[in-house]
Amino acid sequence: MKRIRINLIISSVALAVLALLMIQFFQITQLYDKKSNQLHDSTLALVERTTLIYDKANNLNRYLSLSQKDFGQEYKEILKEEFKKLLSLKDSVEIQDTSIVTAGKKEKYLIVKGHSLDSATGIYTEQRVLARDIQGANQVFNPASNLFPNNVSFEMSQELDNRMIDQIFIKSKYISSLMLQMFRENTYDSPNEKINLVLLDSILTSEMKRFNLPNNFRFSLLNEELKPIEYETKASNYSVAIDTNDLIYTNLFPGNILDDNIYLTVDFDSKTKFLIKEIASVLIISMGLVVIIFLTLAFMLKTIVKQKALSELKNDFISNITHEFKTPISTISLACQALTDADMSRGSTDESLPFVKMIQAENNRLSTLVESVLQISLMDRGEMVLDMEKNNLSEIVKEISQLVEKQIVNLNGTLSLEVPTEDIYVVCDQIHTTQMILNIVDNAIKYCKDSPDVSIVLKKDNGRVTLSVIDLGIGIAKEHLPKMFDKLYRVPTGNVHNVKGFGLGLNYVDSIVKAHGWQLKVKSNLNIGSEFTLIMK
Repeated sequence: MKRIRINLIISSVALAVLALLMIQFFQITQLYDKKSNQLHDSTLALVERTTLIYDKANNLNRYLSLSQKDFGQEYKEILKEEFKKLLSLKDSVEIQDTSIVTAGKKEKYLIVKGHSLDSATGIYTEQRVLARDIQGANQVFNPASNLFPNNVSFEMSQELDNRMIDQIFIKSKYISSLMLQMFRENTYDSPNEKINLVLLDSILTSEMKRFNLPNNFRFSLLNEELKPIEYETKASNYSVAIDTNDLIYTNLFPGNILDDNIYLTVDFDSKTKFLIKEIASVLIISMGLVVIIFLTLAFMLKTIVKQKALSELKNDFISNITHEFKTPISTISLACQALTDADMSRGSTDESLPFVKMIQAENNRLSTLVESVLQISLMDRGEMVLDMEKNNLSEIVKEISQLVEKQIVNLNGTLSLEVPTEDIYVVCDQIHTTQMILNIVDNAIKYCKDSPDVSIVLKKDNGRVTLSVIDLGIGIAKEHLPKMFDKLYRVPTGNVHNVKGFGLGLNYVDSIVKAHGWQLKVKSNLNIGSEFTLIMK
């Protein structure tokens, strides 16, 4: 029985460890997948942000290229035309260069002069306007100076300045031709000429720190077929030998709808190492807990096996020694019988008879104790075999009451017996059942205050048989109730010092009850009494 129990414990522990490992593996896998998805999202955000930054930088370079173009002569021609329209002039317009010092800085301006004839009076008048001298497109955004000569109209200059800006950016054929030229260059240039890999590498390196991504990365530019593009100029992190199976890419020029699409992709040399590093703390804690649990379970199993071996050794020792005790007990019993026989003693036995009876009583007590120890040893080893048959429980209870009645009367006590008139039969082992009930009654007699007051009640109600043994003795404190059936445990008896025993009686009772599949309920109050109720099937 115990061997089966030990095997069941070991199997349960093995299953628990396997379940724990599966749970830990599942949690670590889930965490790894979560970190992998976060890396994927961060990488996608990285390439999208990089393309935006690169596109802005590329547009800035285009503007700087435009701003370096000199269209001063074309600007003067436009200025003359707008001046004529502003004043309705028909004659020629002259432009002279001049300089104005503003905040200690010398700046170039143009003085636009024109003459007009008043048809009503015939008077010629001269109009002069100060305008900025714009050599490049970047100068359009510089604020005009508010310092004008006394004979220059400020309002007219402002109006002419606004008209010029409109003309330059809306109507100027020269600027349009410049923009068209830049578009053609951008469209028909090869990727080696229009893409700056070093700038792209620099932006990626900077953004890697922002997104807390590995610095050992590789990037590549792909064509519309998602094949890496070879470049004459190389960047330190550019590579065409990149894994194209699980690409994270985006369009390098999202605003360019006319040119062929070029895609930017990024990959990492040690993605797995990076992800493991991200979950390293959780992984170490999990592995540490698993190791601790393994060591604890190994120690526990080792202890269980060791205790099992010790228990088997103890049971073997008890079994052997109890069998050895039986021989001298039997010899003493035969000797006592011989001493009480007058024929064998060849004389009077009156003087020795009290001593012989004392020896015989103690020998019987020792025999009962040895038998109890032997039976408990057999039960522990699972070798006890019950002789189950239908027995008259009413007769068993009556016989027990007759055995203890004289003992109770000698102690000035009372015994109350309640047995139904109709006999009650149960399937049980007669010897062990009798000894079990006798142990309960014996405890009720021993653990009394002055004189025992014991009641034995046998009932049968709705097919259920109950046997109750009630006493008005010293009772049992609540803290001792859970331990009272443990082997070799004796409940403290307070002022009662003449009670002999080894803590085996109630353990034997509990073992027999469990072997039969019955129930035993105990109610006890200190200094009031106890009630043991046996519920039989």
